Amino acid sequence: MTVIGNGRWQAPRIGRRAFTLGLIGAIGSLALARAQSYPARTILIINPNAPGGVNDVLGRIVAQKLQEQFGKAVVIESRPGAGGDIGTEAVVKADPDGYMLVIASTSLTLKPSLYKSLRFDPRKDLTAIARLATQPMIVVVRPDFPAASLSDFIAMAKASPGKFSFGTPGPGTPQHFGAEMLCAEAGIKLVHVPYKGAVPAMTDIMSGHIDLYYATETSGGPHIAAGKMKPLAVTGEKRLASLPDVKTLGELGLPQAAIAIWYGLFGPPRLPGDVVARLSAELKTMSSSEDYEKRLMTLALENALSTPQEMASQINREIPLWQGVAAAAGIKPED
Repeated sequence: MTVIGNGRWQAPRIGRRAFTLGLIGAIGSLALARAQSYPARTILIINPNAPGGVNDVLGRIVAQKLQEQFGKAVVIESRPGAGGDIGTEAVVKADPDGYMLVIASTSLTLKPSLYKSLRFDPRKDLTAIARLATQPMIVVVRPDFPAASLSDFIAMAKASPGKFSFGTPGPGTPQHFGAEMLCAEAGIKLVHVPYKGAVPAMTDIMSGHIDLYYATETSGGPHIAAGKMKPLAVTGEKRLASLPDVKTLGELGLPQAAIAIWYGLFGPPRLPGDVVARLSAELKTMSSSEDYEKRLMTLALENALSTPQEMASQINREIPLWQGVAAAAGIKPED
């Protein structure tokens, strides 16, 4: 201290640089302490779809592995409704502390193409943590279709625009947009036949009522093996081990249409970076587990773990992509 007039004492001034460095250090110490103490209680992962689907089963696998690693309870809860919006919106509105997360899928980036107004913006109202896995689709035709390859099918479709059809589990599904993207890139016109679910759509392609469908390995694999569907291509980046002779769309010169369904983990907006980093690190440990790989294989999923930044970039990239596909296909957003 120094003495000033009238015998008063004055504390020495702290330099601005020293103060700033001290503040940064204090904030860093708090963040480190929070990351080290997280989680201190149960983590809830919301499945925004019906129980029993891929979101639910994958979510339970992830919850179990994280619980083993954290030593704290990690539970999954299904909150279906409004096409996944009810469960996802609960996370959008949750406290940004990392104790309520949501496992979402490709439908998250499809919604802006389907509706004029949304309950939330996937780009701003969720914090991307990781892409967990992908599920490639298989382009199949009815068993008696005369085309022996996708090139043959495209040639036939070009020769007879609007003659052939494709079925989907419903409008706005990944299967719908995947087929529309195929049509756009291949320059063909097919008639869309929407169904109320995958089962009736697959029933009709096996019975010859529709010509083309996008099946998953889980649902379509047994029927393909039985000769009830004819596979022409795979939408993923690599061939399937179960169908080694079936080429990818990329190999067939249609890279833009090579879109697989993805599943990812997200948190509320403004989720602290140290919490995101901790979750990302634990998910990386999980993804390298042999047990995790085996369990993904039982779901016909591919381990496709990403960084938070990669998942956020994919969200930002896919939304305008799907909007372009919708515009080209004449799909108008609903109110």
